[in-house]
Amino acid sequence: MIACGEKVPIHVDDGCIRSMATAGHQRLPEAWKIILDRPPTTDELYRAIHKGGRKAPGRDGISNEFFKTNLEGLKEEMLEIFTQMFD
Repeated sequence: MIACGEKVPIHVDDGCIRSMATAGHQRLPEAWKIILDRPPTTDELYRAIHKGGRKAPGRDGISNEFFKTNLEGLKEEMLEIFTQMFD
C-alpha cells in the first residue's frame, strides 16, 4: 500500500514524451520567425502600452497608467532595453 504523500515513479517511454511535446504544435512560417526575432518598433511599443486598461500595478508597483503618461520620456530607454534583450 502507498502511504499518503509518498512519491511513486511513473515509467513513460521517450516516444510518448516526444508525442506529447509535439501534439498540436505547428512550425511557424519562416516569415513569422523573422518578424518575431526582431526588437519591437516604437509603434508596437505605443500600441502595447495603450492596449491595456486601468489594471492594478504588477509586482513592481508600477501601473500601466505610469507608462501611458510618461511614454514620450521613456520610449527611447524602453526600446534600448528591448533591443538589448533581442541581441
